[in-house]
Amino acid sequence: MSERIEVNENWRKPNNEELIELFANLSIFSFVRVGRLNWIGHVYRMVGNRNVSHVFNNNPDGSGLRGRPNNRWWNCVQTGTDKYKIKNRKER
Repeated sequence: MSERIEVNENWRKPNNEELIELFANLSIFSFVRVGRLNWIGHVYRMVGNRNVSHVFNNNPDGSGLRGRPNNRWWNCVQTGTDKYKIKNRKER
C-alpha cells in the first residue's frame, strides 16, 4: 500500500494500527470496488502497446453460452462509477 501519513511536514508509511483505524469503517465490498476503480484508471493511462491494454481493449467475436450471462468485470466497473458518481469515465 502506498498510503503516506504526514507528520511534522514529513511523510511516513502508516503502521498496522493506523491502517486498521483508517479502514475500520470501510466494508470489504467498498474496498474491492474502490480497488477496481483504481485499477481501471491505471489501465486507461497505460501505453497502448502493453499486454494488459491489449487484453482490456479486445472485444472477441462469437456467441456466449446459453442462459443468463455472467456479471462481467466491466459491468462491475460501470456500477462502481455510477455508485460513486464519477462523471468523466471513458466508455469501452
